[in-house]
This record gives sequence, C-alpha cells and structure tokens, in this order.
Amino acid sequence: METEFNRRKNDEESLGSSGVNVTLFGHFDVTDEVQNTVHIADKKAKAIFALLCLSPQHTLDRKTLTELLWPGRYAAQAKSSLRQCILKLSKTFETFCPDLLCVSRDEISINNTLIESDLKALLDQISKGDSDNALALAKQNKNLNFIENISINQQFDAYVAKTIEQVEANIETTVNQLKTNAKDEHTLAKAHILQKLWHARIAGRSKIPIAVLPFSLMPDNAEQAYIGQGMTDEIIYLLSQIPQLQMIGRRSSFLIANSGKSVQEIASTLNVTYLIDGTVRINKDAIKIDVQLIDGKTGFQKWSGQYQGDVHKLFSLQENVAVNLANELEDALGLSLIIPKINQMTISQKAYDLYLQGRALTKRIFGEGVLESAISLFEQALELDANFSECWAALAEANAYVMVFTPCLDKAPYMSRLANCAEKALSIDSKCGLALTMKGVCLWDQNNPCEAIKLAYQAYEVAPNDAAVVSRLGSFLLYIGLTEKAFPFVAKAVALEPLDGRHLIHLVPALLNLGKVDEAIDVGQKATLVGMPSITLAYATTVKGDHDLAVKQYSQTRLMMNAIMNVPSGERPMTEEELDNYWHVTANGVCSGREDARQTYCQLLDHMYATIPDRYDLSIVMPAVWMGYAEMVFKTLEEDINPANFAALPYLWGHHAPASKIREHPDFEQFCDKIGLIKAWETFGWPEVYQQKQSDFA
Repeated sequence: METEFNRRKNDEESLGSSGVNVTLFGHFDVTDEVQNTVHIADKKAKAIFALLCLSPQHTLDRKTLTELLWPGRYAAQAKSSLRQCILKLSKTFETFCPDLLCVSRDEISINNTLIESDLKALLDQISKGDSDNALALAKQNKNLNFIENISINQQFDAYVAKTIEQVEANIETTVNQLKTNAKDEHTLAKAHILQKLWHARIAGRSKIPIAVLPFSLMPDNAEQAYIGQGMTDEIIYLLSQIPQLQMIGRRSSFLIANSGKSVQEIASTLNVTYLIDGTVRINKDAIKIDVQLIDGKTGFQKWSGQYQGDVHKLFSLQENVAVNLANELEDALGLSLIIPKINQMTISQKAYDLYLQGRALTKRIFGEGVLESAISLFEQALELDANFSECWAALAEANAYVMVFTPCLDKAPYMSRLANCAEKALSIDSKCGLALTMKGVCLWDQNNPCEAIKLAYQAYEVAPNDAAVVSRLGSFLLYIGLTEKAFPFVAKAVALEPLDGRHLIHLVPALLNLGKVDEAIDVGQKATLVGMPSITLAYATTVKGDHDLAVKQYSQTRLMMNAIMNVPSGERPMTEEELDNYWHVTANGVCSGREDARQTYCQLLDHMYATIPDRYDLSIVMPAVWMGYAEMVFKTLEEDINPANFAALPYLWGHHAPASKIREHPDFEQFCDKIGLIKAWETFGWPEVYQQKQSDFA
C-alpha cells in the first residue's frame, strides 16, 4: 500500500486525477475519489476544512483561525489547539491524499487541484460557456445554502458568512461574463435564465436594510456635535458586521436627515425597512443616550432603550450602546443575529474624539478649509496615539480628497503624504481595508493598476460592507474597462450609500458602457441633487442625443467654478463675463454634437494645457475623453495619472462616439501599455470591447 501510494504521489499525471470530492451546497460532506465517505470527527477541524474548500484559492491565517475558533483563550493555548486540529486533518488524508493540505508557520491552505466540488463544477461549466449544464447544476442547488451543517460560534460564523458573500458575488460575476460572451441565441437565453435564477436565490436570503439617522445633541452644541456623530458611526460599524443586516452608510443618512421628510419618506428614499434614531443629552460630565428602532412603513416605534455614562469615558459608552442595541435587535426583529466584537481602535479617548471630528469633516468634503481642518484633527489624534491605524488610513484618504475636491495646484506633497500614511496604517494593521485601497491609489499613480486591483480585492475581502472599499474596487475595475466585473461592486457601493455622490458618479459610466443610457441619466440626476457637478449628467444626456438639454445641464457646473474647480488660467478668478464665455465654449464643445464647437473647445484645452500650473487636472482630461481628443488624453495621463483625473478613465470604454474613437487611434496600444493597462488585462481579463480580438491588440 505504501509503495503504491508513493508511486502515485510522485507521478504528476496520476496525482492530478486523485484527490477528494466535497459537497458545499447544503450539508458539507467529504468523499474520496471512489466515493467513500471521509469522516472528520473533530468539529473544528471539519470547520477549518470546510472554510478552505469554500474558498480554495485563498490561504487562512493561523492567527485569525485561533481568534475565531478559540475566542478568549490564551494565545499559547489557542495555538496548541489549532496545531492539534491541523494534525487531525493531516492524518485524515495522509493515506490517500497527503499533499492536500499546505501548512506553513503562519498559514494553512489546500491544493486546489486535488479538490472537486459542486461549487467548482458550477463555476467550471459557466466559465466554459456550457449554459445547459450550468443551468442544470444551478437549479439542483438553488434552495441550498452553503455548508449548512457548519457552525462554531458567532465570530467564526460571521467570518464564514462574509466568505459566502464573496463566493456569491464571484458566481454572479461569472454568470454575467457568460452572458457577455454568449455566441448564439441558445446560450444567451440560458444565460439570462441562469442570471435570474441566481438573483432569485440571493433575493430569497436578502438582508434586512437599516439606516441609522444622526443622533441629535441636546442641548445643541456645535463643539460637541461629533459625540452624536460618533455614536452613529459606532452603531453603523457594528451592525454592518452582522451578515443578516444591510446598513446604509452614514453619509446618505446625514444628507437626508435634515431634508424635512417624514420617517416614511426617509425610509422610502433610502430603501430601508427600519430606521434607528436617537438623542444624546449632556449635563456636565453625565451623558444619557436614548435610542429607538422605527418601522419604516408605519413610522411607529418598534423598540426603545436608554443608556447612561460618563462623557469622559465616551468610547466605552458607545461600545456598550452599540452591543446592547445589536442584542435588542434580535428580539425586536425576531432573528438570531451573529454579533461581532467591537474593534477598539485606540486606547486614547482624546485621540478617538479627534478622529471622529476629522471623519465628520471628510464626509462633508466640500467647504472652505474643511479637508485641511480634518487633516489637522487626524494629525493631532496621531500625536496622542501613533498606533491608531484607522486614523492613519483616514489621514491618507483626506489627503486624496484634497487632490480631488479642492483647487489643489501642487498635488505632489499630498500624494507623498497619502503614500506614507497608507504604509503606516498597514504596518500597524495589515488588514485595514481603507489603507489597502489608499495604497492602491498610490500604485495607480505609479502606473501599476495590476497591483492596485489586487490590493482592492484584498481590501474587499476584509471589509466587504465598507462602501468606500467596495467603491474603490468597482472603480478600479471600471478604469481598466472591465465594466461587467466592476458593475456588481459599483452597484453595491451605491446600495450601501444611496445618496453619496462619489459612488453615484462611478455608476453613471458603468451604466453607459452597458448600454443603459436612461438609467445612467437617472443616476446622474441623483448625483447632481446631492451636490456633484452636473457635467456627468450632461454627458449621459448627450449620449442619448438630447443635445440642447445636455448643453444646459453642463452649464450648471458653472456655479462650482472657483470653488472646487480650478480657474482655467490658474492665476486669477475669472470675471462673470469670462465665466459665461468659458462655459458657453465648454458646454457646446462636449454636448452640442457640432464639430466646429468641438474643435473650438479642443483649442481651448490646448491653451489651458500650455498655461495653467496643473495641466493634468480633470478639467482638461475629462472633456478631452468625452470629445475624443486622443492626443490630449494620451499626453496628460501618460505624464501624470493621479487621483484627480482617474474619473475620466471609465469613459474610454463606451460604445458612443466621439469618445469611442480614442480606441481607434494608432497610439492607443502604446498608451495602454505605458499606464499599465495591458499588464492588468493579462491578470484580470480583457475589456469587453477587446475580448473578441485581444490577440490582435496585444
């Protein structure tokens, strides 16, 4: 037996055909290659193996496993228990598949080539374009949850739920790819059915949507307003970790809270079932917090609670309120919720207070001195606690926002600070989602989108419900032309933050590139209503062919000139007459559809490029893309691609002229290679517009 096994182990071809079979849909089971049941007696060892099989391309960090499986146990004891689990797994497979487990000092993974599963079979059939078999497998498993018999504790189950969410998203992306690549009507029809079936499956396990309205401070005190905002943030953060709930982001809640709408209107606008509202009362050192859960349809209170504490121990009070609220929601909603632990970001209460104030400002974005004030607050917090990783990440993001949303003529210092802060955050916490995406922004600036997207995927794995992280992944994929892959993430970011203009303006080009022009216009209108420039809406209207309306919409952005947009000359504010002339030329150049107007605006861009200090600004790059001015696009983005002009990239991949003509320029391939797009395509797939001729392109 030993001789036969060793022969098989050393025979690569034979080794590829051996292994184990696992069932992931429904009850988790394991069999060998001749269908004999493989018994894994230890419950936690079986849970580890199930998690490895669910996501076989990833490794599991041993430290993470000890914290998930043995929470509260001393580290040495937990490590010893994990070693025993791994040893039991190794012995389980040693007689027929000894190379299945890959174990190192820090990680554990499996050899994916030795695993066959119902999930892998489904993905293989979809990837091969076999819509008939894929549909049959999907129907067979449509009512089954993944690994239904695996449950250890709240922490582990929450981690599994996040992994399952990522698996579901991967399947949906693969299904979308099948539809895109369909070469005949039969395959396309089956792909549509498969997509509907999968959507119905996910909808059947839909999460409960909840929004937390900003807690009001009584008596009103602007200097202490961050206390109520911090309470809101803490509750959103905790509840967003619960797999059964979908939390609407803070920015959307704050935007609508002061709109004068009724509770039912707010719930309808945010598309949520329940609202959480509250008040914070401060009397000297005493603080009292009242919280209520409101039914969004009726406006009636479903539950309420009251908490008291010391204003000097705000962090622990916020944690107490958030955890108790999550526990109370179990009874109020009739659910068994998986409630995670609070992540205590810092040991310094003062640093945390400053961090909350800074976050409140960065969420506002616009306003004179807002972002610089936020940066100052973050820096003060880090002076008190230099190991505050979330604060380092927030400081990185604030520096990025200065480059994007203010008239920042010299971006180099902010780019350098952004990079340094992201690296500092990751040196403290290598799994800080926001810091990973900020480092990705830096890599884009270095013409390395391939590694940037890898980081964005890593960030999504650790923070799949953070709208900023989800949006970055979606936008990075949009930038390289992978609209089908990007769309689920962009749409999810909008679902998490339905009134955040930063996410809405990414959804517009995604919809345009998918041919959904009317939907793009609707989203562009929403973005304009929440304070974003109207030029995105105008371009969508131009694509539809309503040129007169588009010119009017484009001109509305004139109101933002000299505020968040640079003056064309870069030297002085323009007079009213100059502003009128400038916006007449720009609006007609992009939106009128007249070639003479386009040529005039292209000449103006040439003048701006030659005269303004920041010749790579979005005010040059974006209209150059929209007008199909390829030469200007190439020289600006090749010389300096940065956070302020990223937003122009998704429009390179649409099917509407004149922007689509840029891809026909003889220098387009060289441009794509220089800014790192071809390397990214070789890793993540080619844009939909090139999938039929990628061999010719490259």
